[in-house]
Amino acid sequence: MTNFDLIQKMLVISFRKIMRSTSEQITNLLEFIILIPLLIFFVKTSIFDSSFFLKGTILLLFLNTITVASSLGLSSILKRKEGFFREILSSPSSNVSIFLSLILGNMVLLLFRNLIILIIVQIFGLGLSIFSLIAVLALSLIISPLIFFIALILSSIIENIRLLTILMTIFTLAQFALSGILISFKDFFWVAMNPFAYAADLLIYIAGLETNFPVVVDLVITIVLTIITYIFASSLFSKVEV
Repeated sequence: MTNFDLIQKMLVISFRKIMRSTSEQITNLLEFIILIPLLIFFVKTSIFDSSFFLKGTILLLFLNTITVASSLGLSSILKRKEGFFREILSSPSSNVSIFLSLILGNMVLLLFRNLIILIIVQIFGLGLSIFSLIAVLALSLIISPLIFFIALILSSIIENIRLLTILMTIFTLAQFALSGILISFKDFFWVAMNPFAYAADLLIYIAGLETNFPVVVDLVITIVLTIITYIFASSLFSKVEV
């Protein structure tokens, strides 16, 4: 199996998963979608300023990325235990190609979920231009590998579904305060201690909102972290016994 065939196979698996479980994916998204009317209420009643709806949407996209990453980490543990990777890892393709194909497949799934969120919030009056919507959607995909790599690193080290679920839940909840989307760095210094806040800050920037840090700093830190986590995640993935 060539690298191209492998990538094609992983993409086909992702598309089949989406088509076969579209209702399941939408059901999973309900945990985010039900927050949209609440965001609208806050804006309409002037509890928060008009940018709160946009910030809330950015937060939903960011949390949705973490949710997909959590699913990736948990499914990786299950697939290793069930021997799903045995056939693929025994192919002539390199482990790096397999690893990247796995990431690409989950990016397709994330694209589907984020697209649904953006369509719904746009219907409810988000008011972004088509260019801005495409830019936000594209950037959410670009920064997603960083979070995917973290999930795979944790799943390779922990190999315990219950413990990984707890850790990812804590990580998700922490992003409400530490992502810098709803609570800025000016109001909460600890935002700067969260390495993922810089990736979230790029989403804030592309949406046209005031950022917490200089964009150059966001880019440098996000790129460096992505490279570091990729090296660790791909290394651990290649050493996994199936």
